This record gives sequence, C-alpha cells and structure tokens, in this order.
Amino acid sequence: MDTKEIDGAELADALGISTDDFDALIRGHRRLTESDAGVLADNLGSTTRFWLARDKSYVLDMARLDESSQDSEASWVASMPAASMRKFGWVPKGSKSKNKLKDEILAFFGCLTLQEWGQRYSSGVGAVAFRTSLSLASDGMATLVWLRAGELAIADRDLPEFDLSAFRNMLPGLKKLSAFKRPSAFVPRLVAACRSVGVAVATARTPDGCRASGASWFDTNGNPVILLSFRHMAEDHFWFTFFHEAAHIVLHGQDHIDGEGAVFMG
Repeated sequence: MDTKEIDGAELADALGISTDDFDALIRGHRRLTESDAGVLADNLGSTTRFWLARDKSYVLDMARLDESSQDSEASWVASMPAASMRKFGWVPKGSKSKNKLKDEILAFFGCLTLQEWGQRYSSGVGAVAFRTSLSLASDGMATLVWLRAGELAIADRDLPEFDLSAFRNMLPGLKKLSAFKRPSAFVPRLVAACRSVGVAVATARTPDGCRASGASWFDTNGNPVILLSFRHMAEDHFWFTFFHEAAHIVLHGQDHIDGEGAVFMG
C-alpha cells in the first residue's frame, strides 16, 4: 500500500467495505472473496489468483498454529496428576472438558494462561531443592504440583522475621516431639514452634508420580519454608526429613544445595 501510495480508507472504498471491515480483512479476521482479490490486484498489483492464494496460505498457517497450540495444551494437561489433584480437592471433581480442566489447573497455580504459567514456573518454585529417594524417579510436573500445594498451605501465614540463631538453638528440643506418635499431636506443635522463629512448616500429600519426602526454600520475605510429605507414613522418616531440611537452612541459608538424589528447581 505504501508503494502504491494508497491508504486504507481509499482501498476500503475501492473494495466497497467499511474501514472496520477493512481492518478485519487486514488482521485476517475476514476471508478474502474473489471480488476482493480482483480489487486488490487492480489497486496493488499482481493477479486475482495471487491474492486468493495468499489468503488460502494464511488460513492454512493459522489452522496449523491453532492445532499446534491445542496439542501443546493437551500435552500440558496430560502431564499433570489430575486424578490426584481432584482426590485431594486441589481442583474440582467431575470436570470432563479438557479445556475446563486446563483452566482449573491454571487457577491452582494462580495463573490465567499457559504463557503466564510458563513464565512463572519454567524455573520452578523459587530456588527449591528437594530430597528424593535415589532409587525412584521423580515426575517433574507432579513434584511441581506438590510444591505449589505447599505454597498455598503457607500463603496466609503471618510470620515474624526469621531468627537463624533461635532456630538453630531450638532444634535439639524439637526432638522431644518425636515421643508423640500421632501426627495430629506433634505436627501442630512443630508448626507453632518453628513459626515463633520465622520458619514455615507445612505438610502436603504427594500426587501420583511425586517421590519427594521433603523440600525447603525461602519465600519472597526471606522466611524459610519446610514442606514435608509423610510419603512413607512413618514418624521416623518424617523426623529424619524435617531435620535434614532444617540442617540445610541452618548450614547453608539461601544458598543451600541438597546433594542426596536432589532435583533442583530454579
């Protein structure tokens, strides 16, 4: 159009359409008719066949992109442990539409689109290192879902500033809590004690595919977070995992790295 020194209003007039319809034509929201193609050939050059071929090529390209996008969305949904997420109440039960399930999983992650999810979670949840069993592979998406469940569990907690010295001094005394055999007895006491020194402790069930026993990271306020899974349903394993993660926080702070079969995110 610039080469022919003709503006949009003139071309719209030649086509016999409104400027809004012309804008839709330019943006690919309106198909090109044979009559339109003839007008373009007369005003911009080339042939009617050329402009119709360009329109057809554009439509096919857009269809391929849309199909690719749908395939990507379907693959993303399929990679998620949806059955476990429904079972645990993290997404509503009964969604049969894959598109609706996609939106519900995105909402669980606090995102509106896959693009937003990719930007927020492509590097994982902060600088997380979580401990896994060496003999078991850990599914990345399932573990990411578990970590997100941990994020949500502590989202509303108002923590004081982290006191590293107080946390370090508290750890030997926390071993006494292992005398309690029921999680309903020792978990609230553990959570309250750690909260008093600015450490968030949470538990979350592992979805199918997640083999993590524990994870630790620092939130945006600089408070440590310890997430535990009860994966082996045994008190001794729970306490081993807690003190393992606590040691990383005490010894390495925000630069802690878990070398025992760890998977790193971020």
